[in-house]
Parts: sequence; structure tokens; C-alpha cells
Amino acid sequence: IDAGRYRVALELYQSVLRHQPAQVDAMFGAALALNELRDLKGSGVYLNRTLALRPGHPSANILAGFNDQLRRRYAGARAHYSRFLSVEESGDRADEIRAVLGSLTAPGGGTVTGAR
Repeated sequence: IDAGRYRVALELYQSVLRHQPAQVDAMFGAALALNELRDLKGSGVYLNRTLALRPGHPSANILAGFNDQLRRRYAGARAHYSRFLSVEESGDRADEIRAVLGSLTAPGGGTVTGAR
């Protein structure tokens, strides 16, 4: 994944999953690789399985929140980002997610912080 070789990474993750179908980190890796390959449907399948097995998976919640945010499903994005913050309360990623949460469109049109 880090080298940008998403198809190779996907094949490796799927190989792991054939032998260990409940291996959550391989599931998330497959979701991330497919997301990078723009296969959002396939990515969603692996992402949903990851979150079903480990609802608090930090990186899976960030990816799910990001995908919801892109689709303007702000309530879902807020839920995933909040779940991430319940697991990872401090650090650079937590600060970034708090900033994103503060800028999301709230029900009614403004942002969570009240700006329009």
C-alpha cells in the first residue's frame, strides 16, 4: 500500500483472508487497496466486514467516515469519526479528525461549530 502498488497489496491481503477469513487487519488492507483502486463497492464490502468484527478499528472508522463525508452522509461520518476518537483520543490523527468534525455540515445547514 505504502508503495502505491494497490493491486499487489490487494492480492496479498486476499491471500491472507483465504487462510484466515476473520483477519481484521487484512480485511481493512483489502478495503483500503480497493478504495485506492476506485472500487468503492468492493471496498465497502471489506470495510463493513472489518467494522462488524471490530467496530472500534481506528483506521477503518476514518475510511468509513471519509467515504460517508464524500457522499454527504454527515451523520454517518460524524458517527465514524466519533468512534475513532473514542479509541484514539490524542495525537496528530485525533487532532485532524477533531478539525474535520468541527467543519462538517450539521443537520440544518451550518457546521457543527455553527458557521454557515
